[in-house]
Amino acid sequence: MPEKKQVKREERYRLRNSASPKREKLTTSNLIRIFGQVDRPFLIIVVILICIGSVMVFSSSYAYASQRYGDSYYFAKRQIEFLILGVIAMAFTSYYADTRLMKKFTWLFYAVTIFLNFAIFIPGFGVKVNGAYRWLDLYVVQIQPSELLKLAVILACAKYISDHQGEMRTFKKGFLPFVLIGIPMLMAVLAQKHLSGTLICCGILFFMMYVGGTHPLLLGGIAGTGA
Repeated sequence: MPEKKQVKREERYRLRNSASPKREKLTTSNLIRIFGQVDRPFLIIVVILICIGSVMVFSSSYAYASQRYGDSYYFAKRQIEFLILGVIAMAFTSYYADTRLMKKFTWLFYAVTIFLNFAIFIPGFGVKVNGAYRWLDLYVVQIQPSELLKLAVILACAKYISDHQGEMRTFKKGFLPFVLIGIPMLMAVLAQKHLSGTLICCGILFFMMYVGGTHPLLLGGIAGTGA
C-alpha cells in the first residue's frame, strides 16, 4: 500500500508539472524568437535614430523653409515622405531579399556605385550645387551617389569578411584588401569635395575592419595616421 501511494504522489506531481511547465527565462533572444524573425533591438535603434533625425531636420530648417517656401514644415514633410518610402523598401528587402544573391552581386554593385560617383562629372548628368558636383540627374529623379557608396562599402566589406573569417588578423588578409576597397571610395568622395561624406565612408570602413576582426595594432596604426 505505501508503495502505491508513493506512485500516485509521483504521478500527480508529474501531471501538475506537465500542466504548468516551468517558464523560460525572459531574454532578448527569446523575445525575438516568440514575436518573429525581426531583430527587434536593432529595429528599436533604427526607429530612435529616425525620430532624432526627423526632429533635427525640422529644428534646423523651419526658419529657412518659412522664408524660402512660405511653409515651415516644407523640409519636414519631405523628410516624412521619403521616410515612408524608406520604411517600405526596408520591410520589402528584409522579407524578400535573398542574402546569397546579394552576396553574389556585391562586387558588381560596388563597381557600379563607384562609376555613378564619377558619372556626376559627365556633362549633362552631374548637377552642380554650391560649387560642387554631388548629384546625379537621372531625368526622372536626382540621386546623390555618395549615399549609395556608403551602402556599397558596407556590403563589400561584409562579403570579404565572411569569405575570410579565419584570416582577418593578418596584414595581408585583414588590412590590404580594405585598402583596395578604400582607394576608389576615397577618390570618388574627395573628387566631389565632400568632406562629411569622406569622414563617414572612412568611419564605415574602419568600423567594418574592427567588427571583422582586424588586428588591434593595425587598427591603432590607422587611427594614429588619421589623427
